[in-house]
Amino acid sequence: MRKLMVLGAGIYQVPLILKAKEMGLYVICVSIDGDYPGFNCADKVYKIDTRDKEKILEAAQKEGIDGICTTGTDVALKAVGYVNDKMNLHGISYGAASICADKALMKECFKNNSVSTSSFRKIFNLFDAREFVKEVGFPVIIKPVDSSGSRGITKVSELSGLDAAYEKAKKFTSKDYVVIEQFVEGYEIGVDAFVFDKQIQFTAIHGKINYYNGAAYVPVGHYFPLEADESLIKKIEAETARTIAAVEMDNCSVNMDVIISDDQPYILEASGRCGATCIPELISMHYGIDYYETMVKCAIGDDAAIETKENNPCIAKLIISDMNGIIESQKVISDRKDIRANFDYNIGDRIKKFEVGPDRIGQIVASGSELNIDDIVSIKLREDNGSK
Repeated sequence: MRKLMVLGAGIYQVPLILKAKEMGLYVICVSIDGDYPGFNCADKVYKIDTRDKEKILEAAQKEGIDGICTTGTDVALKAVGYVNDKMNLHGISYGAASICADKALMKECFKNNSVSTSSFRKIFNLFDAREFVKEVGFPVIIKPVDSSGSRGITKVSELSGLDAAYEKAKKFTSKDYVVIEQFVEGYEIGVDAFVFDKQIQFTAIHGKINYYNGAAYVPVGHYFPLEADESLIKKIEAETARTIAAVEMDNCSVNMDVIISDDQPYILEASGRCGATCIPELISMHYGIDYYETMVKCAIGDDAAIETKENNPCIAKLIISDMNGIIESQKVISDRKDIRANFDYNIGDRIKKFEVGPDRIGQIVASGSELNIDDIVSIKLREDNGSK
């Protein structure tokens, strides 16, 4: 039986684990210790920090795995690339993964390869941040270089907010530096792509539904396709191809955040894994494929070339809460056949006020271009005062 190692055991890795098992693979899940749902799905578990590439390699060699992958997180990407290189597996390289996993390296790579992106600087202290602001002005974005899920990111519009934003970003990084970027006025979109044997299989350009958490905008939904002029679509596709070539990403999913300003795309970030917030489900629905299966096939070295003949409009949103609470009741109230609604928690569980992606209560994926959560699910919460 062939073996697949999946890095991460969170809600976004669970469908990948389940699909691999459905395909007849022996699935080994790796994550730090905790109450993660992926542990209950896998055939075997290693409780290792997904950033610890040497320990993960040791486990991978011991198990004799046939492939390794992740989805929805940047934190584990370097270890995926490291194991791929050391064991000659089919997936993203360590060099490409290292660029994706460090936003400072990424922005340098963009700059050196003429990828359209915003002005930026790697900063080690507040003096560096203030000097950058003197050059480009406000607003700016300060972010950690090695986190995902919108953690530690703050938009700053005046000098008084710079210190707190810098300190916040530092809390979410293992490095001694963070990145400051010029804020580009425009609207944000997403781009997901898939590269197999150096051929881009598709470029899926989609709209984003964002939620402002008080410091930054966090994606809570997406919709396919993005309605835009053909000239803009071609520009986005060209920048996507240029980004993939610059980072040298191959045999992997690609996820990008893009700002459109004055009909010009600016690449904010790019990573060699699939996006979160229902992106794999939407790609599957949009193109009429099973994207989790495609990711698994690629990781184990099977033929993962795909044809994307369909172009079905679809939309997804996260189910979130604006307060800390305890779930008293939850149910799907819609009888639409084109809707898939999933809850991450059970009645009686505590949930958090939404601030970043993992704070979700569940997700809804549907065909079409509109989705009203209140028409699909009913959830009743009681306020959580912290008592047991």
